[in-house]
Formats: sequence, C-alpha cells, structure tokens
Amino acid sequence: MSQNQTAILKDEARSLSTSNKLFNRNYLMLFQGQFVSRLGNSVYNIAIMIWLKEMTDSGTIMGIFGAVTALPMILMSALGGAVADRFPRKAIIVGTDIISGLAMLVLAATFYLDMPPLYSIAGVFIAGMTMSTMRAFFAPAINAAIPDLVPEKRIAGANSMGKFSEKISQFFGYFFGSQLLMILGLPVLVIANGISYLLSALSESFIKIPQRLPEKARGFAAYLKAFKSDIGEGLRYIGQNRGLKKLLYLSIATAFFSTPIIILLIFYVRDFLKLGDQWYGYLLIDFGLGALAGTVLYSIFNVHGAGRKILLILFLMFEAIGYILLGRVSTAEQAMGLIFIGGVMNGFSTISIFTLMQITTPSKIRGRVFGTLTTLSGAIAPLGMALGGFMYDFFDKDISVIYSIAGGGIMVTVILISLSSDFRRFISYQTPEQRGHTGFSYTIKKVHKDQILEQKQRFIEEQFKKTRSQL
Repeated sequence: MSQNQTAILKDEARSLSTSNKLFNRNYLMLFQGQFVSRLGNSVYNIAIMIWLKEMTDSGTIMGIFGAVTALPMILMSALGGAVADRFPRKAIIVGTDIISGLAMLVLAATFYLDMPPLYSIAGVFIAGMTMSTMRAFFAPAINAAIPDLVPEKRIAGANSMGKFSEKISQFFGYFFGSQLLMILGLPVLVIANGISYLLSALSESFIKIPQRLPEKARGFAAYLKAFKSDIGEGLRYIGQNRGLKKLLYLSIATAFFSTPIIILLIFYVRDFLKLGDQWYGYLLIDFGLGALAGTVLYSIFNVHGAGRKILLILFLMFEAIGYILLGRVSTAEQAMGLIFIGGVMNGFSTISIFTLMQITTPSKIRGRVFGTLTTLSGAIAPLGMALGGFMYDFFDKDISVIYSIAGGGIMVTVILISLSSDFRRFISYQTPEQRGHTGFSYTIKKVHKDQILEQKQRFIEEQFKKTRSQL
C-alpha cells in the first residue's frame, strides 16, 4: 500500500460515531429492527419454497425462482453502493424496508382474492424480484453505516452481533418454518413477514447515521452521470489498492469453489452418507452453529494486525482441507464434526474480512466497495452452480472427487494470494487505537551540561548536610 493510500486510511477510514459503546441507542435500534425482519423473512423463505414445490412439483420452476430472485441483487448492488454513498443511508435503509413490507402485504392480498394458481405464482415471483432489488440498495447502505454507528474498536463486535441475529433467525426458520406453514397457512405468514419489515422500518426511523454527503447533482441526466462516475471511482479505488484487490480476488474465488459444495450437499447426504433428508437440515444447522461460534470467537479476542494475518490464512486453509476430508469420511458423526469445524473457520474468516474492509475503506466510498464486492462475488456464484452440476454428471456422481477439487481450488487460491506482500500487509492493518501503547513507554529528555553540573552540586550539598546532622 502506498504512503498516499495509508494517509487516506488514517484520515478518512475512521468511524464517525461519537459513542464509546457498542449497544448505543443508534446501533440498538438498528439491531432490533433487523432482527425482527430477519425472523419474519427466515420463516417466509422456508414456507415459500415448500409452497412452490407443492403448487408446481417442478424442479425447473424452483431453479428459475432462485435465479430470478437472485439476479436483481447481483446486477444492481454496484448501483446500490453508489446510491448509499450519495444519498442519506438512513433514508435508504428505512425506505427499502417499507417497500419490502408493502410488497409482502400486496402479495398476501392476492391469496385472498381467489385468483387462479398461476396468478399467485406470478405474484410470488414479482414479490421475490422486488425484495431482491431492495436488498441491492439495503445491504450496501447497512454495511457502510455500521462502522459509523459504533466506536472503531467495537466494529468487529457489531458485525458479530449482526451475524448472531442472522443465524438465530435462520435456525428459527429451519425449525419452525414448515410447522408454521401447516398451522397458519402461507397468507398469514406473508402478512407477518410484511409487518416485520414495517416494524423494522419504524425502529430504524429513530436512528441517526453520521455521513459526509457529496454535492447534490442537478437534474436526472446529472445524476446518471454522477452515478457512472461514482461507480467508476469505486472500481478505481479497488484497483489502486493492491491489497484490497487481492482480497477481492480471494473472496470471489472462494465463493466460486464453495458453491458446488453447498449445492451438492443434499446429494452428499443421500448418496454418499446414505442418510435421510432430515440430515440435510441437521448439517445446515451444524454449519450455522459453527459459523456463529467463529464470529463470537473473533469478537471476544478482537484479533488484528499480525495475529489476524496468520489466523485468517490458516483458517482458510483448514476450511479447504475440511472440504476435502468430507469426501473421505464414512459416518454422520464424522461429517458433523468436520462441518462444524468448517463453520467455525468460515465464520471467523468472513467476519475478519468484513471488518477489515470496513475499517480500511473511507466512509464516503464504503457503499460502492461493498456493492462491487456483492456484484462480483454474486455473479460468479451461478458459474459455480453450473460447474457443480456438470462435475456431478461428469464424474459419475462421485461426490468425493468434486469436494476434493473444490477444496483443492480454495487451497491453491489461498496459497497463491498469500504469497503477495501487498495482501499480507493489507490484512495486517491496524487502526491507530490497535497500534496504541504496549504498556511500557519512556521519554528521552535532552538535558544541557550546565543542568547536569547544577544537579550534581545540589546532590553533593544535600548529602553533606545529611552527614553533618548525623554527626
């Protein structure tokens, strides 16, 4: 990293928060709002997939639904990042939650209008695309805002708490989604999800997010030009910061190679371990618990500097080795153990990278950096899915070979990128507070010769007086 880039980090990548606590009023209102909407959304996601399967009984429809609802977020996250850096982030966060909530309530209304099933399915697709579009603007705004809501030393803790609420809500959906669907029905769950988004928006409306906004553009054409310039500025920032660029390459590569492992997990359970479908859910929960433990460990030990560098590289390597070993185990207990450890490694690495990007990126450009990362890593995921399906057929459904290739790909990527001194220097970054005092310090004072002689003479006189008094 150049001296100019280092100066930028020191001057601009500091938290704008004036609080010295993690759970200050602003962060608490954001946390509780997100937690409520995540609970509603986790149940909805499970319920809607079950409903679609029952209505269509088509794997093709399910696949198209997944792709269609993912594309808006992938394609628009870079624009969402530019918007998050140009407009008030609070307005974006509150506004996208309101629109998401209203989309859910409109979808619920279609179920009560006694429409043909095709119309209801179309409504689910439209609502899914709307929600995905809102996430493309919501996620960069949240990621850019969190470092300015809490003190710099608490950013890792804030990210860990966010992951905690995300995992807890996912577990809630895994355990209760299907049961609530049978008891209450889909329309009620859709209404509950819509209300959860509106309650989240209400909580977030009380937040104050400090932000340095650029000069306003005048007219629609001027805004289009400004957005184009903003996105270009974000890409240039990543390109000029060689350490950040290497980290981005690493994130994209790991997303690419890990996607086949996730996509083929159900086949791993059925065909390789010879277990029932319920074990698919058990393994997902097991990985989630491990990831949760990894985020908590990172928050407790507040790893930074050389410690972060060593542990991040080691944990990424261990995660890759774990994927390779998954194809070598023979029992459910062994698979559970490896997946839990892999979750710990993944949770620690994810929070480490996430926090590092937040503390090293200036607030005014943070939204664009996270939006670009989401677009690039999200765009590579479908290729990973396609590769996983192709390899499954090409290697005659031999999961062990596919998992070995995927784990080996991650390992080779980590080794190659770790050879870069720019990358190692970047992931060793410390904030000024983290570089603080070691507990031992001293100051060398410059003393003139006359002062030394004067002090020496004074000492001799004091000793002479003490001697006389004793006599």
